[in-house]
This record gives sequence, C-alpha cells and structure tokens, in this order.
Amino acid sequence: MVSGLSFLANIMFYEKQTLSQEDFELKTLKTEILFSLSRFIIQKDNEEVCCEALRVLSNLSRDKVTLNSFPLTIIKGLARQIAKTKLVDAVMTLLEHTNKDIVYYSLGIVMNLMVTPEMRFLLPFNYITHIH
Repeated sequence: MVSGLSFLANIMFYEKQTLSQEDFELKTLKTEILFSLSRFIIQKDNEEVCCEALRVLSNLSRDKVTLNSFPLTIIKGLARQIAKTKLVDAVMTLLEHTNKDIVYYSLGIVMNLMVTPEMRFLLPFNYITHIH
C-alpha cells in the first residue's frame, strides 16, 4: 500500500502542468483519488501509509490546474465533497501529531487550501486566525 501511495505522490508532484490542462480524464481520476484518500489518512495503524496519503493530498491540493480549470460551481462542489469526507478535519487533527513528516504535509495542505478562496472556507476559523 505504501509503495502505491508513494507512486501516486510522485506522479502528482512531477506531473507536467501543460500536459494536463485540458485532460478531462486526468481531472476525473484526480477527483476520484482525492475522495479515496480519507481512509488512508484517518487510519491509525500505520503512520507511513498516513504520511504517503498526505503527500498525495498535498500534491493534489497544490495543483491549481485541477482547481482552477473547473467552473466555480464544481470547485464549490469539490469543497463540499472534501468536507463530507472529513479530510480537512483529519488534516487539522494531524497538525498536532508527534510525527514531524505528518505535521509537515498536513501544514502544506492547509497552506495550499488557503490560496484558493473557494476552498478556504473549509478551514475552521480558529485555525485560520493562527495561520495568518
């Protein structure tokens, strides 16, 4: 499982932005990956799996092509879906984890979400005031 998540994280990190701007299938795949990550992030049995899943989510959340290429209504829909899967709640909880890599990737996700106004509303207000 760890190697599969590592593979996804690396593919998402090194992806050529110019190749994916018009690729609807890739956008759909990224959305499906996004929604399947919650079970790996929320689990408590394996920190390495959690860390790799956070890397994937971090790379997806930094992908402005994925977020900005959708119409605003779809971005808001994605935000609602992220809220439904409790990914943001899990990431916020993981900011207090003892593993520094988990904290590092969780913070990166929070910072990436802060850049997109439509996603910013997902973050609990008390965390936003500490980040600014």
